[in-house]
Amino acid sequence: LQIAPHEMREVHPATLQMIQTYRFVDITGVSFTADNQTGIVLHFRQPKKTRLFLVQSSRPGGNGRSDLVTLMRQHYETLGLELAVRESCSITGWVGERRALGKDLLVCMRWSVTKTTKRHDASVVGQGAGWLGGSTQRSLAVTSQGWLLEMDGGGVVSCRSLQDLHGLVRHAFSDQLTLEFIHGVQRC
Repeated sequence: LQIAPHEMREVHPATLQMIQTYRFVDITGVSFTADNQTGIVLHFRQPKKTRLFLVQSSRPGGNGRSDLVTLMRQHYETLGLELAVRESCSITGWVGERRALGKDLLVCMRWSVTKTTKRHDASVVGQGAGWLGGSTQRSLAVTSQGWLLEMDGGGVVSCRSLQDLHGLVRHAFSDQLTLEFIHGVQRC
C-alpha cells in the first residue's frame, strides 16, 4: 500500500503495478486485527464494504500498520477529514462476516458473469498469480432488499446498494457491460 495526498494505492509488491486506489473521502475508519500484528481492515463509506490487508513496513524497524495509520491521519488532517479507529477483529472473524453477507437476503435474480479485473491479470500480478486478461467467473444477484451482490464459490465478494447504481453501459460490438456507480466508480 502506498499513501498519496488524497488516496491510498494498492500496488502489487512484485510487479509494482497499480491494482486499486482508495480515496480518503471514502475510507471512514480502520481496525487492527488482534490475531495478526500486520493485519489492518479498512472501513468504507459504502455500507458493508471493508478490505483486509497484511502490511509490512518499508522502513527498517518500522511497524507497517502503525506507520500506515500515522501517514493516513496526517493526510486526513490536511484534508479536514476524520479517521476513526474501530474495534479490533480477528482475520477469521472478518472472513466469516464477509462470506455471510447476503445469506439472509432474498435473491430475485441471479446470472453468471465473467469479470475482468487487474487483481487477477497476469500482466499486473505476474504469471504465477494471475491469468491472461484477468478474467474470473462470478455471479451477480439482485435482492428484494435492493442490493447487488457479487459472488464467487465461497460466498459474497462485494455488496452494493442498487441506489448507488447510476447506469449500465453496453460496449459497442461486444457483450461487455460496465456498471457505473455514483461517485464515478466503474466495474466491468
